[in-house]
Amino acid sequence: MLSVLLNELNYDKTFAADCVCMLGTSTGVSSGAAAAFENDFGEKARATLYDAGLQLDSMRDAEWESALDAAQKFGARQIVLSAGHSCDTGRDEAPWCDTLGRLNRASAASGIELLITNRRRFIKTLPVSAEKLMRLTTRCAVRIAYDFGFAHAYGTALENLYDLMHNTAVICLNDNFGMQADDKTADWINGEIMYTDERKQPGYGDAPFVGMAEAMRSEDMDIPLYINGARQGDADLKTLLTETKVILSGKVFLSPAQARIGRNEHGRIIL
Repeated sequence: MLSVLLNELNYDKTFAADCVCMLGTSTGVSSGAAAAFENDFGEKARATLYDAGLQLDSMRDAEWESALDAAQKFGARQIVLSAGHSCDTGRDEAPWCDTLGRLNRASAASGIELLITNRRRFIKTLPVSAEKLMRLTTRCAVRIAYDFGFAHAYGTALENLYDLMHNTAVICLNDNFGMQADDKTADWINGEIMYTDERKQPGYGDAPFVGMAEAMRSEDMDIPLYINGARQGDADLKTLLTETKVILSGKVFLSPAQARIGRNEHGRIIL
């Protein structure tokens, strides 16, 4: 199933209305778009997935309780929490097991499944360790919302997918040009350089989505896919879904060996 995660990058009322009409409750919504979604659609603002926008290692209990309340209000069946820096390379993830276990029990009591994502607010030099994330989630009986674009920023999207796929519940799709992208901006935070992620529409960076689709087919992996990147040129929902499906099919390449995508005079993917 291919759907959309409404967030601060892609939200406007017209686009959200199309999601409500065409995708129904299979739509996802993030905390960054939750208020607008509720204000614009009232009781029709329903979503299967709610991205809390919180990090395991830095949130307060009150923030988590508020996020659970919001997920329930939208009728969500799953809520997403970032692993933050708990599973960074060089850190011990074990101290976070008790916290994650407690949060998992609280969400289950609300009838909502807790998912942990590898995405975090900033891209730093050391990546999230797929091995640590798998160990933490397996130990706490929690599944993963795998952000394919975020992993691609480190050049590990496919490698991590194979490492995590047997405990992955959903995959989030966005694109970038990896750590060498010219339009990334860097900031010094706590003595480290942090890069912001472009989070483009799939097909407008160079993430290996065809390889992802092939890996999923080879493993009979049939799980929801949520587009959570910005819309290229404010694409409407039909264009966004059609272009993403074509990207996943692999039928877009002028030069398959070079993974060069065919584009028209306006820079859009040739369908």
